[in-house]
Amino acid sequence: MKKKSQRKTVSRIKEREKGRTLIPHPPPPLFPAFPRFSPPALFFLCVCVGVRSIEREREKERSSSLLFLAFVKEKEIMGRTPRSSVFSYLPLGFLVSIVSFLYTMFMVTLLPPHIDENKGLLKDPSLLDFYYKDSDVVSLIVENVFFFLFGLSFLLASFTPPGGVPSVWPWDPDAIEPEVMSASRSARVSAGSQSEDKLVSPFGVSSEREKEDEELEAAGFPIRLLRQRGIERKLDGRTRFCRICGRYKPDRSHHCRMVGTCVLEMDHYCPWIRNCVGFFNKKYFILLLMYGVCSLLTFCICIAPHFVHACGKMSEPSHFFIVFSWMFAALLGVVLVCFFIFHLWLMSRSYTTIEFCEKRNAGHSKRNVKGMKVREIYSKSPYDRGIYNNWKHLLGPNPLLWFFPTRYGMPRSVYAGCVFEVNETHHLAIRRTRSSGGSSTDSSPESDNGKPLVGNNGGSQYI
Repeated sequence: MKKKSQRKTVSRIKEREKGRTLIPHPPPPLFPAFPRFSPPALFFLCVCVGVRSIEREREKERSSSLLFLAFVKEKEIMGRTPRSSVFSYLPLGFLVSIVSFLYTMFMVTLLPPHIDENKGLLKDPSLLDFYYKDSDVVSLIVENVFFFLFGLSFLLASFTPPGGVPSVWPWDPDAIEPEVMSASRSARVSAGSQSEDKLVSPFGVSSEREKEDEELEAAGFPIRLLRQRGIERKLDGRTRFCRICGRYKPDRSHHCRMVGTCVLEMDHYCPWIRNCVGFFNKKYFILLLMYGVCSLLTFCICIAPHFVHACGKMSEPSHFFIVFSWMFAALLGVVLVCFFIFHLWLMSRSYTTIEFCEKRNAGHSKRNVKGMKVREIYSKSPYDRGIYNNWKHLLGPNPLLWFFPTRYGMPRSVYAGCVFEVNETHHLAIRRTRSSGGSSTDSSPESDNGKPLVGNNGGSQYI
């Protein structure tokens, strides 16, 4: 039955299809249909297409110019540094607000009772000169002295440039040798002792070059260290060269991306002073920490009786401000004391923060070209010449001026911060001594491809 019904339905469908007339489909158009636009919309569309094409051409020109500048000198691209951002002022403003608040609380707490007994945050006669007679007057004088020195050190550390690599020989590849070398060489040539083309031997440093170096060293010109561009090298043995600044790096110098240039004897970048701590402002930074610790300790000792008295009452807003300021100063003092002790230890061992973190505490897999571990080489700083000499290097030659924010008597020459006195018993100093005696394979300056720079005479050229 089911099959018969299915056959009937199929036959009925066929009959219906025979009675229908088929309508032929139109052929596809040769060109796609263009949407209908009004004249204003069509004009706006043409303007957008034209502007977009112009922007693409400008982007191509800009990218090509950036690539060209990066190929010539990457310093032009790094013109805008992160320090130029508005957010870099936030830590500086926060520090200034904290110092202003604590200083205001100190002055408001101790000064008004000496002007009028009925004035002051805590009107309690027992707190006046709590420790001894006129103790509050002494506290006011001492705190103001510490605060003045702290503020002066803060301004000098913030606005003193840390020191950049000078555009002189041998750091600048395009610079010529100093006049003192050319004068010494011309004097020797004119004396007829030896011709100028024989001053450098193709197998090393000749005896005539050694005599010239000894005379310049005796005159206070560190010619041997300058010829080798210091004692530090990359892990592969090449001379340290900054591709962004386009200059060779002196010892202990590093490129700071926040400042946008290489910094002499770079310690670290401090956001609280919005400056990099380097050769020319490191003393101010150490004094900033020292006077900050002294100011906070004086604050905590002098305000301690008022703090205890306010903790027992807490009935007025002034009590809350005294308790909050004392606890905040104590917490900040503990942090600052630890940080100051750490920098005193670094200063006594002649380390910078970068040398301590990246070299003394380097990983065991970090080795130089000879297979020696970097952390073993810097287990003792090559610039450590005793605590007294290390302090003299950082704070100045006159101990009477160590604790004053001044650089009087400290080096100011063009090579200041580029060449350092080295501990002669250190491995790097021994290598420098051996290489200066005749072999130029270990510490001679090298080009970017790892080969030593070669002069006109075919020998290794230190200049």
